[in-house]
Amino acid sequence: MKEFVIWGIPPGKTEEDLLYTKAKTEAEAKVVINNLVGIYGVTKARIQVLDLNECPSKLFNSKDIVNV
Repeated sequence: MKEFVIWGIPPGKTEEDLLYTKAKTEAEAKVVINNLVGIYGVTKARIQVLDLNECPSKLFNSKDIVNV
């Protein structure tokens, strides 16, 4: 099982925040990112793919990040 976590910088902020955690597929996460960027003005949005079947210690060294 995988989780597609969306991070980005909301308008008026300078630091990256966790924005969305309910995307079930990468395609769904990309739609959410397009909406966050286009409608709400989020910048530097990215998807972090977490494989929930892996050992949690490996998540901190994850290379499975998709920048959009």
